[in-house]
Amino acid sequence: MTVLNQDGRVLDSETHEPLPGVYAAGWIKRGPSGVIGTNKKCAQETTALLLEDFAAGRLPEPSVSTDELLAELRAKVDVVDYSGWEAIDAHERALGEPTDARA
Repeated sequence: MTVLNQDGRVLDSETHEPLPGVYAAGWIKRGPSGVIGTNKKCAQETTALLLEDFAAGRLPEPSVSTDELLAELRAKVDVVDYSGWEAIDAHERALGEPTDARA
């Protein structure tokens, strides 16, 4: 299942016009296909559209402050900041390094 979109801009199901500030990437954008590299490229394409819309003044004004948004997110999900991501990345890289089976 995918959401109705044009190159990552989510479209209104009735008018087929872009919904300001609503974007999709990955499987929800194109369906269950591809690998991590495919998803990365897809996300980069969608992000380019978001930045284009920002520069053109097509994004809606935020309805809540950054602090309110972060508080709401933290109440619903475990938020991983950049230093947390770095720790996860280091751990996964260490797990992926070749080991000497004779040791």
